[in-house]
Amino acid sequence: MTHNHQIEYQLDGGEKKPVDVHQQFKDKDIVFLGLRDLDLSNLKKDIGIHRIIFTLTDKDGKTTTDEFFFKYVMNASTNKPEGTFRILAPQEIDFGVTNMADNSTSILRPKISQNLVFDDQRQLDKRDETVKLTLSTQPFHLKEKNTIKVTNDTIDTDLLWNNRQLQKDIPYLITNEEQANRIVLNDIFLQNIRLKVDNDTPVKTGKFTSGWLWTASDSL
Repeated sequence: MTHNHQIEYQLDGGEKKPVDVHQQFKDKDIVFLGLRDLDLSNLKKDIGIHRIIFTLTDKDGKTTTDEFFFKYVMNASTNKPEGTFRILAPQEIDFGVTNMADNSTSILRPKISQNLVFDDQRQLDKRDETVKLTLSTQPFHLKEKNTIKVTNDTIDTDLLWNNRQLQKDIPYLITNEEQANRIVLNDIFLQNIRLKVDNDTPVKTGKFTSGWLWTASDSL
């Protein structure tokens, strides 16, 4: 229950169960939810498509629903579910405010309010295999004031890793020797990533934004 709303979930037409709101992880307008008593152990040999229905009931009793579909991917050689891995990236990475003269350069450090996480659901005997990270970024566009829209105006930037220009592949391989389900990569990211901003004439002022896409893949 949160803000006079009740949220429930239902797996494959089974019993409705409550969804918990983790207030300690709340960040601005983002709320992290937990599916209470969710048990997927009996589905691990079922490669069909499964469905979770979320039902939200407001204080007036009005309900809305949404659906989420998922399936297990089987390993052809072992006939067992093939676990996977992914990167959970912060919603926002803030490089702060800088004042620049004409034809000058600034090197900016990032700040994050959420964790950068490697989520590893592979079989335990596969977790010692290294994983490669890639990061694709879009140009930094000037935002329109008081809107979420962006203009065609951009600034000249380079993304640096350990003071060297980063093309796409991050020169850091993830290892999971402890076979953990999740590894927080905040320190690695904050120590190595920098944004180089070159300011041309005339000076551009305002808030600039960019889209980033993180990808994890086998390093082989």
